[in-house]
Amino acid sequence: MLFLERDVINFGLFLIAFIVLAIFWLPLLLIQIIRLKYRRDDLGEWFFNLAVSLDYLGATLLYGTVGHTVSAITYKKATKGDKYHKVQMKIINFLFRDDYHCEKAYEDEYNN
Repeated sequence: MLFLERDVINFGLFLIAFIVLAIFWLPLLLIQIIRLKYRRDDLGEWFFNLAVSLDYLGATLLYGTVGHTVSAITYKKATKGDKYHKVQMKIINFLFRDDYHCEKAYEDEYNN
């Protein structure tokens, strides 16, 4: 029974976070961009960090992991012989115009 109750509580927390994000993501994004431009901070670095965070979210949604990107997980599964992930790795590497993108992501995340 505790397992079920914990699942309900965690799902409730997920729903609250999702609703808050759905309501406030656009205003917060615009406020952050204006604030960074006003302070003359590097927007490029902020956008990169945002992209990596979304990559972590994607990996969590696809694989149920925490703290790893899709690229790193893809490389790990491809090196174990998974044909689907070998194709996925080729596509990701092509999109990033780097034949070793997934391998580098894996080394950065799993070896640190």
